[in-house]
Amino acid sequence: MTRKTSLPAALYGAMPYLGLVVSSGGVRSAAYPETYSNLGPGYEVYIDDLALFILSITFTQAETRLWSVWVNNEEKGPDYIRGPLSNAPVRNLASEDMRCGAPGRKPGANKWLPVNEGDNIILEWHKDNATCNDIVIHPSKKGPVQIYIAGAETNGVGKVWNKLMDASYNAEQQQWGSEALRKMNGRLSVYVPNLIPGKYLLRPEILALHEADELWSQNPKRGVQVFTACVQIEVVKSPYPSSDPLAGLEDGIAIPGDYKDTSPGILWSMKLGGPGPWTYTSPGGKIVSYARTNYNMFRNTFLFGWPYYYAWWY
Repeated sequence: MTRKTSLPAALYGAMPYLGLVVSSGGVRSAAYPETYSNLGPGYEVYIDDLALFILSITFTQAETRLWSVWVNNEEKGPDYIRGPLSNAPVRNLASEDMRCGAPGRKPGANKWLPVNEGDNIILEWHKDNATCNDIVIHPSKKGPVQIYIAGAETNGVGKVWNKLMDASYNAEQQQWGSEALRKMNGRLSVYVPNLIPGKYLLRPEILALHEADELWSQNPKRGVQVFTACVQIEVVKSPYPSSDPLAGLEDGIAIPGDYKDTSPGILWSMKLGGPGPWTYTSPGGKIVSYARTNYNMFRNTFLFGWPYYYAWWY
């Protein structure tokens, strides 16, 4: 049964021409059937593809990309980043773009960032530019945040990626890693572990799960969204005793390759009535033994002498 809504009369009258239908429930799309908002008890709006496109011109959900790199509170800029030219996500898990983003799968950065064991690297994420005024990522795009590392001589090809950090859902704080990242103005922090001096690729990623209730391989309009890039770093000083450039690394995973439709955390429903977020397991296996502690990963700095603030993560 069709019911009246509290929408303005002009918009309500125009709804049939926009492909909008009033029913019971919340706001829903024929192509994207998750609930977006509620009109009130007993109302639902179904939006077809055309209407969704029209509305998206005004209400665009923010994507994100890695914009800048810091070392020990000093901004080093974007020249060390192999990353995508846009802020759009990777959806095809088998794509080479999974490695460092598109076209980050190929060497594209100009420099190698010199770091030492124990240095704090901050990876700054935003939608359109590297400023504190720019949005980090849309609040609806919730999910885990992870960091991997691989030897540069591999170019990231093969089972070479070691997981340094995994921030999925924190039950105590009741927030996803992406939510913590938003609170920290997009600044993701990691400490350089004890590695052989040499060149490495540091690969952060954000997994947005708001459309992960279906697989991209079965519905290309949906699926988990992967935001990633690679940072070229060169460990200059480290107490590691070996001269073997791969001695400090452990057996890793392949990206692409080990993120599959059947992997943990790829198929996941954020809908009301879905599994509890505290039961979520990220893809990519466990954190390697040589990684520095998995906390203090989200860091916010303020100008003009303001103190640092941390989102602790255990």
